[in-house]
Amino acid sequence: MRRPLARRLIASTFLCAAFFLGAARLPAEAGIVFFGSTGLSVDGLKGWLGEKHREDRIVVRTDESPVHLMFFWDGPDLEPRLSISDARGAAVADLDLTRGNRVTLNAQGEFICMISAKKGSGHWFCVVLGGKEWDTR
Repeated sequence: MRRPLARRLIASTFLCAAFFLGAARLPAEAGIVFFGSTGLSVDGLKGWLGEKHREDRIVVRTDESPVHLMFFWDGPDLEPRLSISDARGAAVADLDLTRGNRVTLNAQGEFICMISAKKGSGHWFCVVLGGKEWDTR
């Protein structure tokens, strides 16, 4: 016996909402704090780099390691760079993201990340992934 389409849609909608609200309450293993430009909170962050806006600053706080930052950009001429320092201001890394878009933070704590345009312009997007997503065991 099949239920009417309207009842199935309502049931599916409530089920999706329950999963979404349940997942939203889970504690975050890593978070992004946004400073400047445009952005998304918590799981991802986006911005724009160009002639009048050469860099964006983000802060990544993590309570686990490793944590992976995945960077994506849409400008074919954009050459993004990333400099990372710890909470005390000590340099951790200075990276050319055109050589690889995944950055691994191998320690817990707070990291200040400055994404800049060495050349070109375009939108960029960053997602933080905890080590558990990358575990293949």
